[in-house]
Amino acid sequence: FEAKMTPEAGPAYAGLDRFDARKKVVEDLEAGGFLEKTDDYKLSAAICYRCQTIVEPLLSEQWFMKMTDLAARAAQATRDGRVKIVPSSWEKPYTQWLDNIKDWCISRQIWWGHRIPVYYCAKDCKPFASAETPTECPACKGKQFTQDEDVLDTWFSSGLWPMSVFHWPDKTEDLKTFYPTSVLVTGHEILYLWVARMVMMGLEFMDEVPFKHVYIHGIVRDKQGKKMSKSLGNVIDPLEIMKQYGTDALRMSLAESSIPGRDMQLSNDSFMKARNFANKLWNASRFVFMNLADYKPAPASVGPDSPLADRWIMHELALTIQQVTESLETFNPAEAARTLYDFVWSSFCDWYVELAKIRFQGTDAKAKAQAQSVIVHVLDNILAMLHPIMPYETEEIYTALKPFLATSAESLMIRSWPLPSAGRPDTEATEKLRRFKEVVSTIRNVRAEMMAPPGEPLVCEFKSKDKDLGAILTTLYPELRTLAKLEKPTLLISPDLARPANTAVAVAQGLEIFIQVTDMTKEKARLEKNLEKLRQAIAKDKALYDNEDFRRRAPQDEVDRLSTRLTQSQDKVSLLERNLSGF
Repeated sequence: FEAKMTPEAGPAYAGLDRFDARKKVVEDLEAGGFLEKTDDYKLSAAICYRCQTIVEPLLSEQWFMKMTDLAARAAQATRDGRVKIVPSSWEKPYTQWLDNIKDWCISRQIWWGHRIPVYYCAKDCKPFASAETPTECPACKGKQFTQDEDVLDTWFSSGLWPMSVFHWPDKTEDLKTFYPTSVLVTGHEILYLWVARMVMMGLEFMDEVPFKHVYIHGIVRDKQGKKMSKSLGNVIDPLEIMKQYGTDALRMSLAESSIPGRDMQLSNDSFMKARNFANKLWNASRFVFMNLADYKPAPASVGPDSPLADRWIMHELALTIQQVTESLETFNPAEAARTLYDFVWSSFCDWYVELAKIRFQGTDAKAKAQAQSVIVHVLDNILAMLHPIMPYETEEIYTALKPFLATSAESLMIRSWPLPSAGRPDTEATEKLRRFKEVVSTIRNVRAEMMAPPGEPLVCEFKSKDKDLGAILTTLYPELRTLAKLEKPTLLISPDLARPANTAVAVAQGLEIFIQVTDMTKEKARLEKNLEKLRQAIAKDKALYDNEDFRRRAPQDEVDRLSTRLTQSQDKVSLLERNLSGF
């Protein structure tokens, strides 16, 4: 134990430190004429990360616990579904480990922990175990004995946690109420060290599993994929991250990265993305409050005759509630976070807020009140869904929103979870808004490609055979002008419109969009570039669609989407080729 040579090493070396003994062995070999030569060589030596000294192997007597029966009960609990592991891919290695378990060395030579309950009689009787402090030796009735100085393995003590925190073995009310619990959340690196121990201990002492589900999350790693550790110095300090980006941003970043069972790599980019999301929600909420000065709280009422934008956002809200709820119920916080991110950033902030802004700035009081009731309703449900992930910002916004709610809870913490019925399924409105958004996005792309000033209205004319699309654009004429920044566009839903002179051409949804330009050479180069990109995309999609293995294995809706995309892309190519032929 002192790293010195024992008497078995012989009188010449007994009592020497191991390093001194090695030197003396060489000296004695040389003095006896037995040494041919000495060579320096490198070897792998375990080093203590605290004191940086070499760790030497040492055989010693230890206490072991027989595990066969305990492990068999724990494995059976998973096989019969009493303990379910999420993701289920971890169940097989977990049960295999239990099936092939070795006896457990439960003694540790450290300064803290629960002492091993084994006692040694002063008269050298057989050691004995006792749950209580003994008063005499069971063999000789002697009164003098000592307790083993080793302590129980940390995981032995930790394995008692589900019950010991409720004052077990006393039959307390807390123990009766909270054992077993529902879900244990932990990392896969302690699946065997801790999870299995708790299940075994719970079955042994309580005759019941300690929890019904085990959710396995990944390990947080640095951006190079290395596990964070003090010795490597690559640990991300959460306090510093919270100070720099905000607590909610840290939580959102972790939630979005926590794919079940897979490790997560974190870097400043993920925290910046989450911080920008928090800012986006905050600014959108400020916009809502700026437009509620004259609002009288009322339930959001949306029907078939309501504005398309309201019908669309209520449909998107219902879908989001359903997807987020399902993700959380199936232990997939990453999917829930990503769904919320996409809905809040894109559907709500980028589109609905901009669409509602037109009515807020208009003179129609009834239309404005309708938009106010919908935007308040949607924001309320967004806050409720985001609250488990971003509790601080959502609670702050909710506190300001409460006076504008028809019904509200005192806090988001006790607000009811949103139901899909909070939105309104409306696939017709969703399809119409999708077509409208594609037209607006196409015009915005052309503006960017032409490097037109962002605030400068474009002069546009439209040509299409599609009367339904014409009706959509006519209905949303004010929104089209505002979102695409157009100077009174001409809507001609007719195949007879000739291409005006000096115009750029864009194609969307079978619609030809003609935008006035001054440099036709640049416009020709832009069209040729877009045409080449389209042809490459078609070649890639066609190769996939022609793959019989893909069509046999892929879901039918995925095959149908690919087929539709191919048709639409080919239509766009035809229109672009026709317009290029005019140069």
